[in-house]
Amino acid sequence: MSRARVFVLAGGLVLGAAMSAACSTTLSAVAEKIQEVDASKVGACTFVGKVVGNNGWEGLSPAPGVEAARTQALNEAGSLGATHVVWDRETKSVAQSVSGRAFVCNP
Repeated sequence: MSRARVFVLAGGLVLGAAMSAACSTTLSAVAEKIQEVDASKVGACTFVGKVVGNNGWEGLSPAPGVEAARTQALNEAGSLGATHVVWDRETKSVAQSVSGRAFVCNP
């Protein structure tokens, strides 16, 4: 195998690993319990803050980027102690973003 080919393959592996790491956002244990609801479900709840998630996924489909942005926002809501999130906006373009409102709802 030529030296140039080895260099190109190694560079591709490094780039692929970096892209995988950038997209590997996972939900925290607290965020996994947050319910995603519409505004009619949070009337008696306490608003604790706005949450935002952003991602720069540039693939054939924006879905992975939106999912990563949503995960980021849910983790932020979890750090606020939220039990529920109402999504306000979702942007699917070159960069994906979501925003919502986090609430604490007592059972």
